[in-house]
Amino acid sequence: MRQFETGLPAAIDRLSAAERDLVVALKFEGESDAECLAESLELSLSATRSTLSVLRMAGLVRTRRGGASSGRRRLQYSLTEEGHGLFPAAHPRIVRALAQCVAMEAPEIWGAFVDQQAGRIAGHMRRRTLGKAPREALDELARVYREGGFLVELEHQDGECAELRVYHCPFVDQARVDPGLCDREFAIIEAAGVGAIRRMAHQPSGDRCCSFLMQSRSESGSENA
Repeated sequence: MRQFETGLPAAIDRLSAAERDLVVALKFEGESDAECLAESLELSLSATRSTLSVLRMAGLVRTRRGGASSGRRRLQYSLTEEGHGLFPAAHPRIVRALAQCVAMEAPEIWGAFVDQQAGRIAGHMRRRTLGKAPREALDELARVYREGGFLVELEHQDGECAELRVYHCPFVDQARVDPGLCDREFAIIEAAGVGAIRRMAHQPSGDRCCSFLMQSRSESGSENA
């Protein structure tokens, strides 16, 4: 069973367990059919279809025909705008609008503010990962993301490498106005000292998620030795 570990917003937490699992799974997957969702979550196909129907009637899920299987096009499910809205942005709309206005009209003030906040977050992340074994440091980094309202998945790979995928970013609207936010995020991860990192995907540019390939301290250090 695939594990979707995340600090869930209160609105999602009010759904039933099956509804919550399906909403989170669709946030990760983007789009999927009932058969794949049932297999991934270890639910019966009938229960999965019934729950998806409830979510569709609630306006949280939409469907389309696609994905051929034995000559038959399966029904594909994805979240509606209301469904995505269950994963809130970091700030109310009026605050986001104000931030965008300052970024455009007073870039120096905006830059100083963002740099100050980035330094604070980098220090917090560094303290959380300091002294931990490489794998534990990567796990802690993902945990800090989740506590900040991000929907993330950390996949450990061979050796001490891992890929961090961010499927929901509370700051994605601001990042589209100020791409420098993503550069600061990259610098924050580097400051955490978990090792070498490389950006693999970028949501504000149109990718389904943001993705970082991270090589732990011990592995990156051995290559440079």
